[in-house]
Amino acid sequence: MSSSSRVRRNPLPWRTAASAGVQSSDAPLDCTPAAPQPSKRDLHMKQQRIEIAEEFDAPVQQVFRFFSEHENLKSIFSPARIRRISDGEPARNGVGSAREMRVPGAPPFVETVTAYQENERIEYRITRGSPLRDHLGVMRFVPIDERRTYFHYVITFEGKVPFVAPIVRHVLEGSIRRGIGKVATRRLWA
Repeated sequence: MSSSSRVRRNPLPWRTAASAGVQSSDAPLDCTPAAPQPSKRDLHMKQQRIEIAEEFDAPVQQVFRFFSEHENLKSIFSPARIRRISDGEPARNGVGSAREMRVPGAPPFVETVTAYQENERIEYRITRGSPLRDHLGVMRFVPIDERRTYFHYVITFEGKVPFVAPIVRHVLEGSIRRGIGKVATRRLWA
């Protein structure tokens, strides 16, 4: 076989000028590594993100007080049952406070508050018993004026096994959106 009829594949993941669409044979070599292709496992285990924003017709203190109380979260995470396990610092719902959540069809798990700034922010993580990993929930409260509050809620997580995280995200996001909508329209914080 002659050398002109052989096709030799480049074993390195570098792109050549020709593969980048440049026609000239004397163009410089593009040494940018090709983007790695995600595996099927990566596609089903990647980080999931839920992001919800809502405006409440109430002062920031009222909205924060409502969402910081563990027992009130059942209105968002319906049909979950929520039970306070421990109080935190510097406030009852502050850092270290924990709640057990029981969702039908799943084992119970524990969420623990890891950051607490009154009337500004609450962060929590799942600390025990979940099919999720690297879970982080962040609630932010921003006063729009004296009577209205902007609420921004972000949850990120990954699954421990394939396909779990996207399913959890889909179900959880729908439940949270409905729950927060009910809280906003029914003024449950009052």
